[in-house]
Amino acid sequence: MIVLWGVALLSTTVVGLVVFFDISLDEERARNAGFRTRLLAESGLAVAMHPQVEPFDPVLRQDMGGGGSFTASIHSEGGRLNLNRLVVSEDRDLLLDLFAAWGLKLQESSALIDALKDWVDADELRSLDGAERGNYEALGQFGMPRNAPFTSVEEARAVIGMDRLAELRPDWADFFSIWSAGPIDVNEASAELLRIATGATEREIELVVERRLGEDGERGTEDDFEYDELEQVRTMLGMGSEQFAVIAGRLSVDDPVRRIESTGQIGAYRKKIVVLARKDDGALLSWQEPPLENP
Repeated sequence: MIVLWGVALLSTTVVGLVVFFDISLDEERARNAGFRTRLLAESGLAVAMHPQVEPFDPVLRQDMGGGGSFTASIHSEGGRLNLNRLVVSEDRDLLLDLFAAWGLKLQESSALIDALKDWVDADELRSLDGAERGNYEALGQFGMPRNAPFTSVEEARAVIGMDRLAELRPDWADFFSIWSAGPIDVNEASAELLRIATGATEREIELVVERRLGEDGERGTEDDFEYDELEQVRTMLGMGSEQFAVIAGRLSVDDPVRRIESTGQIGAYRKKIVVLARKDDGALLSWQEPPLENP
């Protein structure tokens, strides 16, 4: 019996050591992959940030040998709404229309917009349906609101009412930025955002987007069309000058900030880096690194 007990104990110890070494090897493999994929992602950034590289340039996708590669993309940050500017602007209707399209009721939308405004304004005066310090403390959340502009889009998750919006539209953060100039870049914005901002029909917006894609109908190719003046947009939408003037302030055809995303990959391991930089001088505004994606 003692011998059997000893054998069982020894077997358990061996199995434990095997599991320990397997885990250690997996951790070391992940660390090595993380280091290498990060280098690949940085290589993609270096290429994408070169002033002569265009969004459709084939150098943005490269096989670097040894099973490693990178894929980079260049976008205008104007495809996203500037959350700080929109909250303090007089264009409340744009947020109301956006939230309504996402399923919020009018009262919910109004309260959320007021709460967003109370978060960024410098005073402690509560808006009609908004939320100031006492409202957050009642929920056990202290030190809120910041009474200052958002420093990141993610910060807005803490605003009272955002949890409801997140239920209805989990990807809401993809529509906002704190770095864009403000007006929506027609060359970059999604069809959904353009439709809400302009009030145009789905078919009219489809025509605007189809024109951007060029004859091959694919994004990021050499035949892509870029609107360089708002008059072209007005013509595509079929709007008269007076009608278009109502929404022209919401639109632009160029934004001074570029969003550059680069992903390094080795096998199933992927590392992504997102950089926001000014177009004119390449100055970095933001550097974001989501966690390593691994199998």
